[in-house]
Amino acid sequence: MAQRFQNLKLIFIQKAKK
Repeated sequence: MAQRFQNLKLIFIQKAKK
């Protein structure tokens, strides 16, 4: 589950960066 959370965080960061 922790891995999925990290993946979501990465996507969120990239989305916010855009």
